[in-house]
Amino acid sequence: MRNCRTLGMTLDEVRQLLSFRDNPAGDCSGVNKLVDEHMEHVATRITSLQALQKQLMDLRRSCTEGREVSDCQILHQLNVGGNHLGEEVLSHVGRSHNH
Repeated sequence: MRNCRTLGMTLDEVRQLLSFRDNPAGDCSGVNKLVDEHMEHVATRITSLQALQKQLMDLRRSCTEGREVSDCQILHQLNVGGNHLGEEVLSHVGRSHNH
């Protein structure tokens, strides 16, 4: 069960897996379902991270070097809106934020 956290599983998911492990004669379909659901969560996170990456790339393209800070379009965009796509994204620590 040590590898569960490196796979990004939550503590609740780990607890569920432990309960399956503690019932070795039971059907393993619950384990498969849990892993399938976790894969869906990972896919959702990937989509959110790709949207975040696109936002950052667009933000970076909005400002060229050689400007004064007062003219920096990145700082201007961060000040007025942040998430111009209006989508939920994950921060680099995995928490969901609406910017």
